[in-house]
Order: sequence, then C-alpha cells, then structure tokens
Amino acid sequence: MNLLDDVLYFSTAGQGGYFYALRLSDGTQLLQVKTGDTAQIAQHGNCIYFLARDKRKTQLMRADLVNLTLEVVAELPGIPTTRSPVQVVDGELHCATVEEKNGQLMRVFWNRCPL
Repeated sequence: MNLLDDVLYFSTAGQGGYFYALRLSDGTQLLQVKTGDTAQIAQHGNCIYFLARDKRKTQLMRADLVNLTLEVVAELPGIPTTRSPVQVVDGELHCATVEEKNGQLMRVFWNRCPL
C-alpha cells in the first residue's frame, strides 16, 4: 500500500484483481479498476501506472490521483502476470508482458513508454 497526500492506493492480485484509490480521511473510494491478474504499480508525480488485462487486450493505465482520472497510455502485446514489473526509469515507463503457450513461456515483451 502507498500514500499520496490523503489518497491511499494499492492493487490486489489474482483472478479479478483491482487497483483502488481511497481517501484516507473519510474512507471514500475514489477509483476502482479491474486489472485482471496484475498487481505491480509505479508512481510518478501524482500519477500511478499499472497494467490491466481483459480477455482481448493488455493496457498500460495511468490514474491521476489529483484529478481522479483514468487514461489508457498504451495497448501492449502479450499478457501481464502478477509479477510483471512496472517502473519508471530515466523519464520512461518500463513494463513487461509475456506470451505463453501450453503453460510454457514463449516470449517476453519489454515495453517502454514516454511519461
């Protein structure tokens, strides 16, 4: 769990995982996003970045915790896992997704997006 001003934010893993942002002072839920099976998040300024997966696509998402907005930064190849890293490095956002076949890892996609 992480805190930015009065906003507590965190992700849950597993089937039907979610990203949440809650106002700490009164417990109000500010944001709730279904992420699928992802859990890693990265903060840059007032924005939180995380991966979200539905049955058709993987998206890199940005949650602005000041304006309480959500935005799709990019659609990505492959699928994220609970351990797929999301991190800010040298002014870029880096994240990884994978391709699997019959339970075997076939390929890793390393994605870089400008902030």
